[in-house]
Amino acid sequence: MAASKMADILLRNLSPELRDALKERARKRGHSLSDEIKAILARALGAEAAGAERIGSRMVALFQAAGTVELEIDRSEPAREPPDLS
Repeated sequence: MAASKMADILLRNLSPELRDALKERARKRGHSLSDEIKAILARALGAEAAGAERIGSRMVALFQAAGTVELEIDRSEPAREPPDLS
């Protein structure tokens, strides 16, 4: 069986802002720029091949780029009782 040759793709006229955003995203994920772009393309094509995405998958994809958020919880006061909804 012959090995398949890997292809190269050249992106022209990429804005500096988009380039910087891709580099930052790759850095945050510990990927090279090339690996991050390949992952983005694979996810996009995988979603397209799978057909309509479910709402949970769409939400994860939407918010994944934002990264994680650490919420500060004020524990200096005791927690209040939950309201009675009966």
